[in-house]
Amino acid sequence: MPLFKQAILKTHKQDESLISKRWAKFQEFKSKIEFIKSVKEEKYQTQFLKDIFEECLGFTLDSTNPNSYNLEREKKNETDSKKADGMIYVIASNFCEIKFFIKDMLSYQKFNLFNLQLPMQKVF
Repeated sequence: MPLFKQAILKTHKQDESLISKRWAKFQEFKSKIEFIKSVKEEKYQTQFLKDIFEECLGFTLDSTNPNSYNLEREKKNETDSKKADGMIYVIASNFCEIKFFIKDMLSYQKFNLFNLQLPMQKVF
């Protein structure tokens, strides 16, 4: 399943070079899957946020730049007080799954990062 509908891709200009660099970073993440599955959460948690959210999605972790960040570690969910590994207000994740929350923060679309493939159609 593609991440974005074709109508969205047609209306928003994309930087092909940046997308290629970030896709390459995602491939590096995928090369670590067996390691990720074998370690305790605490050992890889911060690096996971850097690998996926900073390197692939372009966010900035509060520990990377405390004066200008848009990603916090271990943020509590406002509806049930459970902690996600990372939270960007509309995105929550554990190591193998990423959830994009929609509107009311109760509905979401999830993607398995270990099995995510480049869409068959060219997206840019």
